[in-house]
Amino acid sequence: MMRLALIEALLFALPFLLYGGYLALRGKRGIIRSELQDKSLGRLIFAGLALMALSFIGLAAFSGDGRDAVYRPTQYKDGKLVPGGFEKPPSAEDTGESQ
Repeated sequence: MMRLALIEALLFALPFLLYGGYLALRGKRGIIRSELQDKSLGRLIFAGLALMALSFIGLAAFSGDGRDAVYRPTQYKDGKLVPGGFEKPPSAEDTGESQ
């Protein structure tokens, strides 16, 4: 979970870092307040939020095991901690049931 939070923070900060790099390449020594006007600051915030939203949508669309997956919680078995996770439900062929 911490990894996802760090990725989101980096995606939000990316437009600011790119703009700072642009100012550095342009020959400015540090960010001057006149360079970081309200209009450019709003655009940078919007771009960072848009990148975060796109990453949330991509994460929801392309990760996980699908809607039919069943969650199995973490359990203790034989004195050992067995991690949980999502599993595909058993099909009719696996259980021996016929229709």
